[in-house]
Amino acid sequence: MTLLGDAIHAMSPARGSGANTALLDASNLCGALTGGGTDIVAAIGAYEEKMRDYGFTAVEASRQAETRTARWGNSLWLWIFNHLPKPRSRT
Repeated sequence: MTLLGDAIHAMSPARGSGANTALLDASNLCGALTGGGTDIVAAIGAYEEKMRDYGFTAVEASRQAETRTARWGNSLWLWIFNHLPKPRSRT
């Protein structure tokens, strides 16, 4: 069993890199499994090693982008937040 996408490296929507990273995971895993070798466990291990390098780099970049966006203020997120339904009080 192995993981890909948000199952292993969930990230905020900042930079929009979550879906791109998941697609890269899928492509790399497919390439590892169809690369012609007979040792599937080794192929998955190689995929996981490669994925850890770029996947968690993308998570950190997303986190930094989210921090910058929050610091600058994002009017779209503020508008969305202000227009979300408010929870009803239980009385």
